[in-house]
Amino acid sequence: MSKVIWILKVSKKPSSKEYRLMLRVTGIGLLILGFYTFIIRLIASLILLPYSPLRAGLTSTTVIIMLVVLAVLVGVLLMIFLRRRR
Repeated sequence: MSKVIWILKVSKKPSSKEYRLMLRVTGIGLLILGFYTFIIRLIASLILLPYSPLRAGLTSTTVIIMLVVLAVLVGVLLMIFLRRRR
């Protein structure tokens, strides 16, 4: 119980600048998580597509568009990765 009281005494309300920084970091984290989820689902759907094209109800045009989007996303991620390594 004494640790709880100590934490309450030591803690303080974040400033406006700190609060905005926490919101920004949290928002960026959620965007990154959503982006990775989207990429994983896109790759999974492309892997499973040859096994069930009729059940998926996708036309060949849709498949081509999905492959192009995937190629662009992989290219962008590769460029970001290579820039950060420098």
